[in-house]
Amino acid sequence: MAVSTIDPNGLNVGQFGNRNMVINGSMAVAQRGTSFTSQTGSGYFIDRFRVVQTDDATWTYSQEADAPEGFANSFKALVTTVDGSNDASDSQFIRHSLEGQDLQHLKKGTADAQSLTLSFWVKCSGTGTFIAELNDPDNNRTISKAYTINAAGTWEYKTVTFEGDTTGTLDNDNAESLRVHWWYGAGSDYTSGTLATSWQSRTNANRAVGSSVNIPTTSGGYFQITGVQLEVGDTATPFEHRSYGDELARCQRYYYRLAGVTAGNSGDGAVGTVACWDSDSAFGTIYYPQYMRAAPSMSYGANLSDFKIFRAGNQYTPTSISTTGRCVDRAGVLFQNTGNIVAGQAAWVRIVDASNGYLAFDAEL
Repeated sequence: MAVSTIDPNGLNVGQFGNRNMVINGSMAVAQRGTSFTSQTGSGYFIDRFRVVQTDDATWTYSQEADAPEGFANSFKALVTTVDGSNDASDSQFIRHSLEGQDLQHLKKGTADAQSLTLSFWVKCSGTGTFIAELNDPDNNRTISKAYTINAAGTWEYKTVTFEGDTTGTLDNDNAESLRVHWWYGAGSDYTSGTLATSWQSRTNANRAVGSSVNIPTTSGGYFQITGVQLEVGDTATPFEHRSYGDELARCQRYYYRLAGVTAGNSGDGAVGTVACWDSDSAFGTIYYPQYMRAAPSMSYGANLSDFKIFRAGNQYTPTSISTTGRCVDRAGVLFQNTGNIVAGQAAWVRIVDASNGYLAFDAEL
């Protein structure tokens, strides 16, 4: 294992591009929003980073402007109500997932299996030992490494190297084949064994052994990361900065939100033109800006009143919104309003609530 707090910016590796396997490691893209309060469950908040939560704490998850030099954003998990029960089965970590077809160069399951180095910046309310983990769901295998946070409330740079795994090949498909975990809360079900410092069949008791800080039980506790990079080899190289447009396009393979009028989305909130099928139904096609990982699910904002159907000088609130079919490049969407739609006419759909209205297409791992 290699653990370091030394910034490697002196390395001259600028000629090597596309080495960071992590998407949105700079935490720049936040299509879902920038702050989520009163959270008590797992989910995606900032793009491509999922919080896995099984404790009883209440959290605020947010994209922050607080970041180390060279970065503009970070992702923060903040305890607002502590976990009072502290059950053995409690777990709390951030996950980043990768597709199997993007991992074939790791040569997993062969004698030439490649080592991986994870580097990141971290800031935390507590000091002590924390655990970074790689998890292989295709073969139910895992490896964990410890690192130390030395000073509370201070950005520190960490690198952790994981040896290659000579057992179990990764599926060559668009499904999840590798998970990166940053643990910051673990009950005894995950700490009572021997830390899995080499690849082994997953045993929960071995995954977070030695973790000395349990953020969910700390009032005002927080865990914050940015500058995340995962690359082949046993040496961390300087963070591979990509343009915002490049990161957004990569994120939109997994999640795309068509939002209303916001500061970053000027215009009139138009969704598009729809064709009226009968007196109740209007159909339209939405094309995603990127081919998505798989046919996505569709959801919309909390209120149907966030949308309006405009027809012949009148506007109507949809009584339902649903999908008629989804592909990796487009979705058919059905807007209904009983009795106010005329077959053979065209209509226009807008999102009228700039704060809450959206259509979302989700193909996350």
